Amino acid sequence: MGNLRVKTIKYLIPLTLSLSFLIGCQKKPVEEISCAMPEWASENSNYVSNPTLDIAVHVDGSDSMLGYVTIPNSNYTRTIEVLSNSIIGTSNVNVTYHRIGDEKNITRDDFRKIAKSTTFYDSNDGTYKPVSSPIQSAITPPPQGKEKLTVIVTDLEGDDAGRIAEALSKNYLNEGRKNYTIGVWAVKSQFNGTVFNPNTGSAKFIYNTQGKSSEAYRPFYVLFIGEYDKITDSFNEIKKLDSQLQSYSEMFIFPSQNILKEAVNLGNFSTIERNSVLPETGDLQRIYSLTDDNVVVIPKDQNQDTYDLIEVINPTEMQPKINYSVAFPQLATNDNNNYSLFINENNLITQTKVFTYGKNNRNIEEPELEEKEEETNAESTEAKEESQKSTANNQENNTPLENTQEKQNFIENSSNTLRQALIIDNLKLDEQKQNLEFVTNLNLNNLSNPQIYLFEVDLILDDVTSLDWWNDWSVNAGELGDGSKTQNLSIFMNKLKSLSLETLENENGDAVIGRFCIGIQKN
Repeated sequence: MGNLRVKTIKYLIPLTLSLSFLIGCQKKPVEEISCAMPEWASENSNYVSNPTLDIAVHVDGSDSMLGYVTIPNSNYTRTIEVLSNSIIGTSNVNVTYHRIGDEKNITRDDFRKIAKSTTFYDSNDGTYKPVSSPIQSAITPPPQGKEKLTVIVTDLEGDDAGRIAEALSKNYLNEGRKNYTIGVWAVKSQFNGTVFNPNTGSAKFIYNTQGKSSEAYRPFYVLFIGEYDKITDSFNEIKKLDSQLQSYSEMFIFPSQNILKEAVNLGNFSTIERNSVLPETGDLQRIYSLTDDNVVVIPKDQNQDTYDLIEVINPTEMQPKINYSVAFPQLATNDNNNYSLFINENNLITQTKVFTYGKNNRNIEEPELEEKEEETNAESTEAKEESQKSTANNQENNTPLENTQEKQNFIENSSNTLRQALIIDNLKLDEQKQNLEFVTNLNLNNLSNPQIYLFEVDLILDDVTSLDWWNDWSVNAGELGDGSKTQNLSIFMNKLKSLSLETLENENGDAVIGRFCIGIQKN
């Protein structure tokens, strides 16, 4: 605690002194800047789960499921038993059971007993009416004022991924329920029955796993639609009840709004100083505030979500680099206890915004530059002209680009040359350490004007890693005879993955999961 207090004082004293001098003597406007992501905080930090839960369990009762129950104690019948024991009604949890395509509800006893028998699936039996398996009909919104967990048992044969995605989008993901997501428990089971042509519904071929290895078992799927934490709890309970089933199955959860434990950023002042490396030349110095002829810039809160403030001092190297290391607290871990899909560095892209001095609805002339003899190279001249042209256009039109941080004295500059003055690359993600390293490349030739530049670089999740077994368990339409695979499974899974990623997107269509902010004062 003592060291922390000393460290805090170390930063406060020079910051306070510098601000007193800058503000008191020069009487310039003061801009307080923050690198916070308010949209992230509003989606993640303030959500409180509803204690009242409705659970709806739906079983595909079509003929294509019959072969799973013709072999005693198959992995399928064991799964039904596990589900009946893991999903229990309480005073706050209401559980209902359904046969997909059949309006009549079934009891828990029916689910536990009859759903393991041929009667439940055989259309020739007559006990239950023949049904197809449009599982999108089971995807309905939660009742008013309640949370809902939907569980669907199906072989995914004949199901239209597009229609399922449409039902999910309509009832959950585009209805302000971004905390909802989809979990998949995929199980390979013994099977002896007919595999149907999912396109026509007619018999395709007889498939029997007796005498075959577990690799040849036929897959079926249990889909969970609900809050991430509810699905995780269900998966953990399932593992406890029948650990042996895990050797025949896969479990994962698609990304949701809480794919990361918190947004990725540079941290506070002390964290930035500890986890970054400036060039040894001394051309760049880390400072506590920025100032030029127009404005003083200070951090809104130096203890969190702050900018890295850099002063350029008589540079000898026009393309210096800054190495950063930041926390990347993704839910997925190497042992995948959280069932989340992995993010790797190939899934990440960056998008840079740069802000320069200017105010809304006011024409502000940029300070004239003193011509310097050393600025003779073509790149520097071009950069200066584009920067001045872009700034003038912004100010003449009085229509600055969107300013997400509501800055009072800065507007976003549309100059591509300025955006290219700071480029983040060489991202390296260590999943074990939950750490992201990257290099910030500065091109000082592009910063031709002696002024303050505020760079905000959004870290965007462009994709998440697909799982190998999606392809291994998938067979293309038209391929015959392999009952160990599901037709177009990979297409189905990737469709759901794309849909889940869309829930992370902002109004610009970007899944922003972090932001790096760097302020540069070029004298």
